[in-house]
Amino acid sequence: MSSVVPSNLKRFDRLYYGRKLRTAFFLLCAVSLSAQKPPAAKPNNSNLDQCLRGLFTCDVGSLKPDELSRIGQAYQRKNFDNCTAGSSACNPLALTKEQLAIVNRAASRRNVDRCIEGKLNCDPTKLQPGEAVEVANEHKRKNLQNCLDGNALCDPAGLTEKQAQAVDAARRGRNLKECLDGSPRCEPLILSASEAKVVSVQARRRNLDNCLSAALKCDPSLLTPEQLKPVTAARLQRNIETCLSGGANCDPLLLPAADQGRVTATRKARNLESCMNGYFSTCELSLLTGPEIANVSAAQKERPASALR
Repeated sequence: MSSVVPSNLKRFDRLYYGRKLRTAFFLLCAVSLSAQKPPAAKPNNSNLDQCLRGLFTCDVGSLKPDELSRIGQAYQRKNFDNCTAGSSACNPLALTKEQLAIVNRAASRRNVDRCIEGKLNCDPTKLQPGEAVEVANEHKRKNLQNCLDGNALCDPAGLTEKQAQAVDAARRGRNLKECLDGSPRCEPLILSASEAKVVSVQARRRNLDNCLSAALKCDPSLLTPEQLKPVTAARLQRNIETCLSGGANCDPLLLPAADQGRVTATRKARNLESCMNGYFSTCELSLLTGPEIANVSAAQKERPASALR
């Protein structure tokens, strides 16, 4: 019996102290939650924020006079910014006289910029005399630049006499460059006598280069006797190199006597190599000497059977 009582006491102590610990824990949690509980003013602030943001959840009836004042000021600022930026959300009736003056100046500046850029939403009737002069001067400046650049948007009728002279000089300068470069945009009729001579010399030099390289733009009829000599020599040299490499464009009739032996020896060596390697479709057996035929036959026997298939 004595052994049972102590065990029951121990169990009672554990239950008793365990309950006390749990109670203390819950009390601490309750105190902590109460300390973290938001102040009562937060719902009002939250409603004010929603009203300031223009949300449909705004409760107008719970707003205080000072909050209504804040909302009105915020609306004024936002509307002023919208009007200044030219936004469609602008309400001009809600602007003060000072704000309306600023907004009108901004709108006038935007219209001037649109007119200068030539946009379709430009309204010329809203331009003040000074603004109209600014727009006209900018258009004249752009037109002059277009004419100087040879742009298709150029309006020659809008040029002054001095500007027309500058545009004509720029046009002639561009044309001279086009002619010197051999461009199809060259207008020979507007070249001066001295320019025509320079262009002619450049054209003959360019034609000589084309003929020396056998380019398609070569015009042999424009070559002088002095130019014809190096062109002929270049042609003969190209033919020699073609014959030495076994090219199909080789013209044996143009080979100089001094190079015929070299071309013939190169041809025989190339033919012997083809025969030795078994390329009989390009091998000319008639060109082989007796010893060479024997060497070709021996090489054919030494090749593996698979190479003969």
